[in-house]
Amino acid sequence: MIELLGATESFLARRDIFDQRPSSVLMLEMPSVEDVAKAIWQRQRNALDPAAISYSVQWRDPSIPQKFWDEFVLDAYAVLLLLIEKHTEYENPR
Repeated sequence: MIELLGATESFLARRDIFDQRPSSVLMLEMPSVEDVAKAIWQRQRNALDPAAISYSVQWRDPSIPQKFWDEFVLDAYAVLLLLIEKHTEYENPR
């Protein structure tokens, strides 16, 4: 499974940066790559007709090739990297 870069964990561990944020800013915990990947898959699955064969497939069904699931993980990884990038821009305005 693809993991977030070590820099991400150190970024999230720096709680001191959160203390300086205005009270009007909502703070959320960073979800795991797996959670985001599953949410992307769930959203696409919910768009299917319930009569579709793939509608009954469960997350990470072993009858589906691993490469299929890895694509959701890659999409989730891209989403999280974008969130981190935008958060960093917010924290360090130019």
